[in-house]
Amino acid sequence: MRVPAADGGRPGPSYLHLPLVAGVVLFAVGAHAAVEHVDVALRPLPALALSGGIGLFYLADVAYRWRDHHQLATDRMVTGAAAILVYPAAAHAPAIATLVVLTAIGVARLSWELWRRPRIGPTTAGTVQFAIHSGVHKQTRPAATDFAIRVTAAQAVIRLVV
Repeated sequence: MRVPAADGGRPGPSYLHLPLVAGVVLFAVGAHAAVEHVDVALRPLPALALSGGIGLFYLADVAYRWRDHHQLATDRMVTGAAAILVYPAAAHAPAIATLVVLTAIGVARLSWELWRRPRIGPTTAGTVQFAIHSGVHKQTRPAATDFAIRVTAAQAVIRLVV
């Protein structure tokens, strides 16, 4: 369902967030089963939940980005397909191996995105935007800077407590 916004801005509501949430929930179910018995192969349903949950999340993100920004994120499509293709092996390999492979797929996608720094809507991947509530001033800086600020703030709080 695509309804144009009244002000001509972003499109109206949709239900594309539901597959994102379903992907996270499915992954959690599969990860729970995988962590419970890391040295044995997953049964078919938890294996499908683990690999399919990740695949569903990434493919739903592609659909969501297409709807909002008309951008086709091929790296996320490839990642979603690769995660789904892990399913046959997940039912026969030890659960820890499945987790390692899925983690490697996710790290490879993240590394590719941070190296390439694609446009995601109005901003660039790997940056954080801060806007003063008046909407007049926007500042963009690398995400690593934001992380360093959070770590420094957390260290200061820990020092105060200890």
